[in-house]
Amino acid sequence: MTQGATVPFKLNIPAGLKDRLSEAAARSGRSLTSEIITRLEASISISDEGGLAFTLDSLERFVIGVVQGETEALAQRVRDLEARKDD
Repeated sequence: MTQGATVPFKLNIPAGLKDRLSEAAARSGRSLTSEIITRLEASISISDEGGLAFTLDSLERFVIGVVQGETEALAQRVRDLEARKDD
């Protein structure tokens, strides 16, 4: 995230988008504000030199996140099924 002076900025966004950003912030260990700033800076840098490298890094992180999420969901489903089996 770019360091330096910050200014307040009111932004109205759809509730679903805010929820998705909040979830992403939690996964990345950032605050919601930091997540939004990071993503805005990243989207701007795509058009800058080195944008392709960022895009590939982002794609890799996205794929890893999807796989991890699906793995966690599958593990929870297995735990749920095992719990039902024991009842």
